Amino acid sequence: MFVSRVLRLPALAGACFAVLAPALAAQEMLPFQLPFGDITKAFAGHMESATGVDVTGSSQGAYSTVVIAPFAPLGQDGWRIKLYGSYGMWTYDRQDNVSYCMRTREEREALTGTDFGHLCNRVAGTPITAEEAASVKPFGLRAVGDQLYKVPTHKVERTEVAVLPGYQISRPGAALKTYLGPAFEARTITPGDSQKELSGSTLGAKTGLEGWLALSEAFWLGADSGYFTGTQSYSASMRLGYQPLTWLALGPEVAAFGDMDDDSARAGGFLRLTIGATEATLAGGISSDYLGMTSAYGSAGLYTKF
Repeated sequence: MFVSRVLRLPALAGACFAVLAPALAAQEMLPFQLPFGDITKAFAGHMESATGVDVTGSSQGAYSTVVIAPFAPLGQDGWRIKLYGSYGMWTYDRQDNVSYCMRTREEREALTGTDFGHLCNRVAGTPITAEEAASVKPFGLRAVGDQLYKVPTHKVERTEVAVLPGYQISRPGAALKTYLGPAFEARTITPGDSQKELSGSTLGAKTGLEGWLALSEAFWLGADSGYFTGTQSYSASMRLGYQPLTWLALGPEVAAFGDMDDDSARAGGFLRLTIGATEATLAGGISSDYLGMTSAYGSAGLYTKF
């Protein structure tokens, strides 16, 4: 089962402000008038955004982040406010603990819509043939030796939003940002899985750490990490960038992420193109979960300074 914790969906925080601010101003609910067309102009030099998508063989999702520097331009040290939202969906299989053949006929019919009891009436220790295994696979049954097991596919949907005050400290060739604030996560599993601890809504504190270091004129190192107390979720990623041109960077990347239920890791490479104030990044590689299952992954992201 691959569980992606970096799956994220365009959210909410920055978009909500952009949508609501003009209406509030029109109703004199804000201490200032902020016409919709001037929102970006009002935050020029003080706002950046990042939006991206992430896909594997069993998961997909997206994220959106808006960072506002309320008191000084982004290029200067000072306070930050990060508005973050994400959505992810993934599937996994879970083998039943009880053999299909150990159930009653009524239970077998309820599980598969029909009864494959004739496959159970064999001499113990006689393996189920490949042809028989293929015939029951569409019904969610898996052959293990002389036994059949129901293996239902579960679908997980996860949504997260967070408001994270933070602070940036920089030195020539280096920058560090730290964040801490409240976060909310909602997760549903269909059909339900009693072996999973994480389901429903959770409130907690979320932390974030972002660093960047110039190793030379052409090489740099970037790293991010985060932790959410509500689900004990963690994430850590690192990229080693080679920038032969001002508009081009590429290099390897690694990441690890998980929570109280699952853990995953990935390794691959990225390519980044810079056009004006916008950076477009493509990445891909191999991901592995705690069961040792591997899958290819691909991601795309856009970063913009306003």
